[in-house]
Parts: sequence; C-alpha cells; structure tokens
Amino acid sequence: HGKDHVGLLLFSDIIEEYIPAGSSLSHIHRIMERVLGYTPKKSKTDISHALQHLLAVKKSDAIVFLISDFID
Repeated sequence: HGKDHVGLLLFSDIIEEYIPAGSSLSHIHRIMERVLGYTPKKSKTDISHALQHLLAVKKSDAIVFLISDFID
C-alpha cells in the first residue's frame, strides 16, 4: 500500500535473472512467482559478482535484502 518499489536479482556464479524495481500488483506477483519457482542453473555462488551488478543497475538509494547460504 505504500507504493514502495521492489526488484529481484537471482544469481549463482552468474546473474540468472534480474527484474528491475517496480510497484504494481502484477509486478509483485511476477517477483513472487520467480522466487517460489527458482532453481539455480549452476551450483557455484559468486556474491561479489551479484553485488557489483546490483551497484551498476541501481538508480537511487535502496534497502537490499541478501538471502544466501553464503557458501561462496
């Protein structure tokens, strides 16, 4: 209800999917479908690559939640 923008970055050792921030209800549904149905294409993780990509595409200040097993 606050019209906050939400995006999604799914990664392994590559960027597997990036959905830019948006705030519509259909956008949120798309993000939830991707999160719930996500299966990584690779078994390795490169958190630094994902964070560098995030810094390159972000347009303003943001709060980032990083969910990972942190096995990098």
